[in-house]
Amino acid sequence: MSTSAKVIQVVGKTGHRGTRKVRCQMTEGKDKGKILMREVMGPVRKDDILMLTETEMD
Repeated sequence: MSTSAKVIQVVGKTGHRGTRKVRCQMTEGKDKGKILMREVMGPVRKDDILMLTETEMD
């Protein structure tokens, strides 16, 4: 099951394959309101909605 999260800030590029580090806020599920840092491949900008398969922190 995937959970949606809204991108609140694009922090910057990491690596050479177009990977970007983003700060996103969970919009549903048990972690609603929680802010996470994730690496995203492909084009992404503020206010995009991501579907996350995992929301646990390491």
